[in-house]
Amino acid sequence: MTVPSHYRFTHHEYHQFYTWCKATVSEMTGAKVALGVYGPEYENGDFPRKVWKEIFDLEEKVERNAVLAPILAVMAAEQLIVTYAMQRLSHEMISALSHIDRLDTVAKWESFPLMTCGKHLGADSEALRELRLQVRQRNAFSHPKPLIVSIASDEHMKRVEDKTEGNAKQRFSIASSAPGTIDLLAKELMALDKHRSTRLACKMAGVIPMRRGGA
Repeated sequence: MTVPSHYRFTHHEYHQFYTWCKATVSEMTGAKVALGVYGPEYENGDFPRKVWKEIFDLEEKVERNAVLAPILAVMAAEQLIVTYAMQRLSHEMISALSHIDRLDTVAKWESFPLMTCGKHLGADSEALRELRLQVRQRNAFSHPKPLIVSIASDEHMKRVEDKTEGNAKQRFSIASSAPGTIDLLAKELMALDKHRSTRLACKMAGVIPMRRGGA
């Protein structure tokens, strides 16, 4: 294979974080749909033990993937922006990456494009807004804080149950949007910096398909 002159090879190990994130969300959504098959009886608990085991397994699959999706999304966002920087920055700047790498993921997305092409994703960037949401969720999972409650009445118990259910729905919603966050980041980055290395970085990070036999 003839290697295009614009390729810059770096010692960098690539993981399929974006692909794994999509697969995670697909599995989570499939489990959620499967739970709906049980209908109204699902809430009443009118099932034999074998069926309850199936339900518990599906619930665990939904919850597990709702946790994994934002984590993988942030990892994919980090890999994409670092790959972009390694393709676009000068060798001198790359040698300083050990210092730059101390920035958090959002800060890299805010600063790296400015360093490479003199432009940045604006304050109204939908991609950055979605990335911050995924980062907050990732951080909440990484640094869990126990909640201790005293149930004083049936009404209080109902409020706690409603809040728990609301939190679960929010986790599902945020997780569902995880792959789309990376799509938005890649789209806005390519619109901001039209250099061919930008598109190549998106391909190397797995966000857009790599054509067989080359970029």
